[in-house]
Amino acid sequence: MYLAFAAFPRDPEIHLNGLLEVGKPITVKCLVPDVYPFDKLEIDLLKGDHLMKNQEFLEVMDRKSPETKSLEVTFTPIVEDIGKALVCRAKLHVDETDFAPKERETTKVLQVYISPKNTVISVNPSTRLQEGGSVTMTCSSEGLPAPEIFWSKKLDNGNLQLLSGNATLTLIAMRIEDSGIYVCEGGNLIGKSRKEVELIVQEKLFTIEISPGPRIAAQIGDLVVLTCGVTGCESPSISWRTHTDSPLNGTVRSEGTESTLTLHPVSFENEHFYLCSATCGQKKVEKRIQVELY
Repeated sequence: MYLAFAAFPRDPEIHLNGLLEVGKPITVKCLVPDVYPFDKLEIDLLKGDHLMKNQEFLEVMDRKSPETKSLEVTFTPIVEDIGKALVCRAKLHVDETDFAPKERETTKVLQVYISPKNTVISVNPSTRLQEGGSVTMTCSSEGLPAPEIFWSKKLDNGNLQLLSGNATLTLIAMRIEDSGIYVCEGGNLIGKSRKEVELIVQEKLFTIEISPGPRIAAQIGDLVVLTCGVTGCESPSISWRTHTDSPLNGTVRSEGTESTLTLHPVSFENEHFYLCSATCGQKKVEKRIQVELY
């Protein structure tokens, strides 16, 4: 069927071959559907106020029916393109005064993306910690749209164990097995950026001291008070025993980080090595004092 009239039924279409990422070339197609006569067609493609390409379709028509025409432009987006518009403008140069419209255009606002980069981790108080301690790690990553932040721990087999979807990760009451590589990953629609940090959890160090000293000489019938104090552990478990595990024959009083063993009155049954044991977490420390009688 031959058409003896002009056809310009729809606005142009703008097609992109992917997402617009800063620094990566992309091809945009301006497509004008079902136009006739296409040898009268002119297409402009603009980015903002800048004309990227103009094309007139002057080829000889071998058939008298509507055709779809298009032009393509490849360009590399830059940061300044954010918010700009692509404009595809089509003009049909026909003489019929009663034919309308003779010009159509379509506008598409550019959504430009920036792949995540410059991922940074801050650690407070330190990457070296003691058992029972706490640490707060904060991660940031640049990109457009703003990257989502995920925290994971690297397992022995290389896989990642997801821990959090927040920028800040706080770990409390840490144990030796919490040592390892922690991974922060910032991601958006077009990419990811990863940063790692190693945490080392050290065995908690604490000490005990017994007073009045490693050895005490007492007279039969005296009052003897042995004091065991713990430093470096907030809530130790403290106990007393003799080196032969015989009865203490005394009174034990414990409070906080200190424990006392009171012997009164002392007799030859109290002539022993007395041992104070303190347990903090998984670690146990012991110290002894010798009681001699005369």
